[in-house]
Amino acid sequence: MDSPSGIHAFRRLAGRASGGIGSRWLLLATCLVSFALFAARINEGFIGADDGTLAHAAERVLHGEQPQVDFYDNYTGALSYGNAVGLKLFGMRMQSLRWMLFLFFAAWVPAIWHLATRFASPLGASLITLLAVLWSTPVYPAPVASWYNLYFATFGTVALFRYIEDRRVFWIFLAGISAGVSFLCKIAGLYFLAAIFLFLVFSEQGRERAPEDESKAGWAYFAAITLALSSFDYLLWGLIRSRASAASIYNFLLPALALSALLMARAWQSRRKADWLRLRRLGMRILILTSGFLAPLVLYLLPCLHAHALGRWFYGVLVIPTERLQLTFYPSLHPVAAICCMPLVVLLLLSSRSLPTFNGRVALGLLSGVAVAALFFCLRYPDFARWVWVSAAASIPVIVIAGRHQVMGGQSATRAGIAPHVAAGGDLVVQRHPVPVLRPHVLLLCCAAVDPDLRGPRSHGCDSCAPTFDGSGWVVLPAFRGAHSFA
Repeated sequence: MDSPSGIHAFRRLAGRASGGIGSRWLLLATCLVSFALFAARINEGFIGADDGTLAHAAERVLHGEQPQVDFYDNYTGALSYGNAVGLKLFGMRMQSLRWMLFLFFAAWVPAIWHLATRFASPLGASLITLLAVLWSTPVYPAPVASWYNLYFATFGTVALFRYIEDRRVFWIFLAGISAGVSFLCKIAGLYFLAAIFLFLVFSEQGRERAPEDESKAGWAYFAAITLALSSFDYLLWGLIRSRASAASIYNFLLPALALSALLMARAWQSRRKADWLRLRRLGMRILILTSGFLAPLVLYLLPCLHAHALGRWFYGVLVIPTERLQLTFYPSLHPVAAICCMPLVVLLLLSSRSLPTFNGRVALGLLSGVAVAALFFCLRYPDFARWVWVSAAASIPVIVIAGRHQVMGGQSATRAGIAPHVAAGGDLVVQRHPVPVLRPHVLLLCCAAVDPDLRGPRSHGCDSCAPTFDGSGWVVLPAFRGAHSFA
């Protein structure tokens, strides 16, 4: 079982942060500003290779053709059906696809705000949400699949936060459905599925275990976790092996290796406490996750099965993209670019080390002011925007590795018996971090380390400045600090 004090602390924080009439007005204002920004830029940046290709595929779907069966689709296929619905609803024009994207964007903004309230006050959550919006879809509002990957990964993250709060496995099933729909939009949705797997391993390791013994079950648990994580890391290495470089290892492989090492270390430390019940418990949650992932996939493939075209679908989804991506490969940022992220990391650390008092509010205000000023200069000076982009993109591995060390430090303190408490006035103070309190941070770490659509700007900086603060910046903003409240 989980630590009651840790679960109660997280629930209390979540209730305080997202409740109240004032917070609802802040959410409404945040949504209206976000929607207005998207609408103002909806006609910007039309590129034939994106908008034209997507509109052509949607039109063929309207004529009764199936993606990957009757014609080759750039993505998994479900996006063409969604875009076809957009053409049906908003008319036969390319802008209709962007209005369809807007419908999902409108659902995504409150989801981001909901997650941000788990780490900040309603005002702080609104600022974080606006920052995420400014660096996401409005930058390039084309209806590319990467945005849908981002949206459904965020929806799945919301479901996992609900799982952290009430421990109902139904939320794992919903997260699996989100990962499945994300995969049907683009194969990159598999990264979010992998991030959920890493989180479930960590979550299970935080449950109360049987008394220590010398049974072989503990070693079996350690061996199973080590084998699974090693296989996962090897698969990631296989994706970049043909073009391996210091840049690709730093940006793509290093964050995942850091989290795998964390989970292996925790499995090793508990090898004498584990039993077969833990393996069965973890296996059941992975089975529920897999069932949710396969549910939309099976429904989508039924027409292909009826048309005896499963082979063509698999070839179009898994084989052809490999050849195409070799021609459209963009190199990652060199590790030296991590120097550019130092100002961002310093500001986040200053905020994270502040107490939940006036100093904490000043630190958050300073951080928000610097972010707004940076965005203003980005609009005026393109060269400055390029360096801001580099600082955000290069910060992900640094943040993940720093978060990994904070989790290990929190685990050591937990073994010493240090638990959270609620101070006078209702502010939650966690002197050291038990696993139930760390779970939200580790979940975001997993997303930042594994999922390209949640971690931050792409290497080529064109179609996605997918919000760094959605996946990883939040982890350092509260920074596993002693106080989890900006209120």
